[in-house]
This record gives sequence, C-alpha cells and structure tokens, in this order.
Amino acid sequence: MTVRRRILVTSALPYANGPIHLGYLLEAVQTDIWVRFQKLRGHECYYVCADDTHGTPMMLKAQADGITPEALIERVHIEHRRDLLQMSIGLDNFGSTHSPETKAVCDRMYLALRAAGHIDRRIVRQAYDATAKMFLPDRYVKGLCPNCSAADQYGDSCENCGATYTPADLQNPLSVVTGTVPVWRESEHYFFRLSTFEAQLASWVKSGAVQQSVAAKLNEWFTQGLKDWDISRDAPYFGFEIPDAPDKYFYVWFDAPIGYLGSLTQLCARTCLEFDDFLNAEPVRIKIIDFENQVALPPARPLHGSTGYHGRDLRIFCLRVIAESNSGPDIAVPLIRTADKKHAWSYPDHSETVDVHFASMVKQG
Repeated sequence: MTVRRRILVTSALPYANGPIHLGYLLEAVQTDIWVRFQKLRGHECYYVCADDTHGTPMMLKAQADGITPEALIERVHIEHRRDLLQMSIGLDNFGSTHSPETKAVCDRMYLALRAAGHIDRRIVRQAYDATAKMFLPDRYVKGLCPNCSAADQYGDSCENCGATYTPADLQNPLSVVTGTVPVWRESEHYFFRLSTFEAQLASWVKSGAVQQSVAAKLNEWFTQGLKDWDISRDAPYFGFEIPDAPDKYFYVWFDAPIGYLGSLTQLCARTCLEFDDFLNAEPVRIKIIDFENQVALPPARPLHGSTGYHGRDLRIFCLRVIAESNSGPDIAVPLIRTADKKHAWSYPDHSETVDVHFASMVKQG
C-alpha cells in the first residue's frame, strides 16, 4: 500500500426544500463506494455532508406550506436522513448549514476578510415592495427574461435560456409577495473584493490543479474579469445575520460552501480530530470525475410499489461505473457541503476514527 493518507470527502449538499432526488442519490452512492474503498486500503478517510438550508427558495417553499423556514428544514432533514440511512450511505457526519458550527466559521472567515480590507460597503439600487414594506430578494421578483423574453422568470436567472441578471433587468417585473410592481430604493450592501484575487486564481487554474474542462469553464469568467461579489441580502431573509450589520444577512452562496466546514467541526467535536489541522494541511492536486456522464442509467425497476432503483441496484451500477472509468477510483473527488450539532449523526459501522483533507479535495495516489 502507498503512504497512509488523511482524506476529507464530500458530496453536493441536498437542498432542504424537498425530497432527495435520484441524481443526488447516485452521487452519494458513488462517493460512499469510493470512501469505503479508501478505508479498506487503510487510509484515514471521512465523508461529511449536510442539508443546504438557506436562501429565498426556502422562504418561498415554507410560505407556500404555511410554516416557518425552521420547521421546513427540520421536517426535510428527518426525511433526508431516513433516505440516506435506507440507502446505507456511510456518512461520518450529516447535518444542516443552519447550524451554530457553520455560523461560527462564516463569522470567522468574514471578520478575517474584513480585517484584511477585502470587504467593501456600497450603495445598491434594489427592488422594494411598497405594499409589503420590504426589500425584495432576487427571487421575490418575477418578470420577462431580458435575454429571451421567457415569462415568469426569477430576478436572478432565466430557467429557459440560462442567462443571469439582476431584478432591474427584468421586463414587466412583479413582486412575488403582493403581485404589485416594485419600486426602486437604495440600500447598503456588503461586497467581497473578489477582483483582488483574480491574478492569483487565474494562475492556480492554469497550474493544472483542475481538469482541462473545468479550467476552460473558469477561463470564461477570467476573460470577462472577476467582479466583486455582493455577499449580503436585506431582511427578511433566511440565513445568518452579518456581524455588526443589523438586518443584513449573508447571501446563501457565501455560507453554503462554508457549511462543509461546519460539518467537519461537528465531526471533530465527536472525535479526537483537530479542525485546524485540516485548514493548515498542505495544498493538494484536485481531480474531479463526473461518473454520471460516462454511462447511461439502466432501466428503473419498481421499488415498494413505485418506480425507482433499489439501493442494491444503485450500488452495483455505480461499482460498474467506477470499474469502467479510465481514470480509476483512486483519484475521484466529489464536491463539498455542511452539518449541525443538533442533527449530527453517523453510522455505527463507520464510527472508527478516520481523518480528512480540507475542502473535499483528495490527493492523487
């Protein structure tokens, strides 16, 4: 066997506004197979994940169900945990991005960025519902796509053509809350100075750290130039309040990826692992393999009276995919996401102490 490695593995966060879908289960099964393989080889390998819980879609779903966002994510978490257990997915920790551990890491990162001068405050023009007396998040505004004119599109992106934009770009915008035409008011927002890191990130991408297809996609952004990123949203918003900024909340895509570290924090609290050991680990080369694009799914067979895959069928299918992959399982890297101490859990047959590598990256053999 090669030198014993410490590996952290993650997979995409399932969104907590509904049931887990087959595509997510495929990824989770593939990830679990690879993790079990590494443990059998004698490596220290942890698999952490969690529910993705924040943002406007969660608020809209909870509103439609007549419950609070907190009640919604609590209910869905129980369902997700049940489904993953029934599929025998060997997660070492699974929780929720809506956790004190994730908030602590978010605050730590934000305050470090602010102290280093990488956070700006700027005035932005934003949709406002005068009837409801509230600023409207991007997805609380709908209208015609400014690119393809598709109707009933949200204020941040078009589900028809894939264009991205702001609510101000929509044609014939309407508030999702009251159905009235929004007015435009100014509000102070918090921006991460992403443009400061453009040269550093471009150099890293060109270094061969990621697959060629991934680098090609990222280069599209570098060609346009990286824009400073609005990481704040006005109340009401379901998420974490920004330190020293009343009624301002972290945008969901700021805290969701950090949620993986929240999940890792929970794992460390239950074991002898040290959280900072992973943050201070040496850089690794990343290899991402998308197994789903390499073969087609076999026909589904009925499961408990419904159409779907039996867990065993999925596991056998994914084992075949790994066996047929030219790259081989030793360099697979699933993605990243979160957890919460209240909902932390692990499988009895995977309670042994194993270790991980920061940010869901896996060393090549």
